Amino acid sequence: MLQRSRSRILLVLLLATTAAACEPRPAEPRPDTPPAVTIRDSAGIRIVENHAPEWAATDAWTIDPEPVIVIGGDPGLGAATEDSVHLIWQVAGLGRLSDGRVAVLSSGSKSLRLFHPSGRLSRSIGRAGEGPGEFNHPAYLQVLLGDTMAVWSDWFGYVSYFDTAGTVVKHRRIDAGRIFEQTRIPGQTPPERIHMPLADGSFLVIAHRDVPIPESDEFFRPDWGFVRIDTAYVAHSLGWWGGIEQRISRSFDPTTRWPFPLFGVMSHVAAGGDPLTIYVSNGDRDEVHQFSPADDLQRIIRRTIGPIPITDEERERAKVGILELNQWARREALDALPPQDFHPPVSGLMVDATGRLWVRHQAGRWSVFHPEGRWLGTLTIPFRGSALWVGDDLILGVRTDPDTGVERVEGYRLNR
Repeated sequence: MLQRSRSRILLVLLLATTAAACEPRPAEPRPDTPPAVTIRDSAGIRIVENHAPEWAATDAWTIDPEPVIVIGGDPGLGAATEDSVHLIWQVAGLGRLSDGRVAVLSSGSKSLRLFHPSGRLSRSIGRAGEGPGEFNHPAYLQVLLGDTMAVWSDWFGYVSYFDTAGTVVKHRRIDAGRIFEQTRIPGQTPPERIHMPLADGSFLVIAHRDVPIPESDEFFRPDWGFVRIDTAYVAHSLGWWGGIEQRISRSFDPTTRWPFPLFGVMSHVAAGGDPLTIYVSNGDRDEVHQFSPADDLQRIIRRTIGPIPITDEERERAKVGILELNQWARREALDALPPQDFHPPVSGLMVDATGRLWVRHQAGRWSVFHPEGRWLGTLTIPFRGSALWVGDDLILGVRTDPDTGVERVEGYRLNR
């Protein structure tokens, strides 16, 4: 009897062991599969190296193929309303109010216009002039908390703040003298204009330093110094970066030797988020530096993918664009430019309304990054140039008819 009980116990243990052996085990990661992102610290700076995007096919962002907002343009091309046709001219800035209206700053008409999503004009703000509520050279538009709209003039002019009724709630002039005092140091040339306004009322300028111009006709990059001027006119340096790739010669003639490469490299800067964050890229590496509100370098964000080849179609499109926009350009001068095989690693930066960083790698192609530096994925936006404003569910940009030069603002639904 005892022997039979032992046999039964051994049988039960054997069956249990066999069943456990047949249970599916969690799949172990393959040792040869690299991680999507590698994060490490170096002297207090976080290095974020992205090897692959986080988005899967099921959670990637998408953009609707047709615009949900159309403002201005040629009535025959499907503009929403007749009353907006002649009001979109040399768009300098875009934004959206909390009630859904779209703010359009026109440097051509020197006005700030508010439009309903249907395209119908809601309100016109400002006029040409130098006083409060008037525009001379309007260059930048910010939609701040509470729907306050800040319009910055070009050079070192003034800033006007409006409420949604068009009332001037604040007006201040920029003190160029104090900027020059802060930035004029030996070997450095003071900035000429505001480069980018920031949400806290400070702004970025570009300083230049004296460097020898190459005697040869080769391309070179002059130095740019990005400097933040706070509201007390104290200068905070973000370091020196490479300027626009170009060539200069005493006997230079743009009709025979074009001064810029078709796909030139330059530095880029963007800012946004809460708390305010500043991003800078030298443009020649797939790398962006992230600065804190105190101007301290916090992160270096990288992608480790290979360069993007330039297609023959993209080369031709670039040449046509230059010929259309510049009266000095000649086709033979563009054809004689040195050949380029790859796009610049970074050709644009932007921060959307949610604080995420967008990095442009080629026309219309942008990669999106989390504020902590992780690469989320890549999107193709409907605009060849920069998207002027990106919200939580909408992308606003300007499309120009290549034949007539007529501009219109379009808004596309962004599905996050």
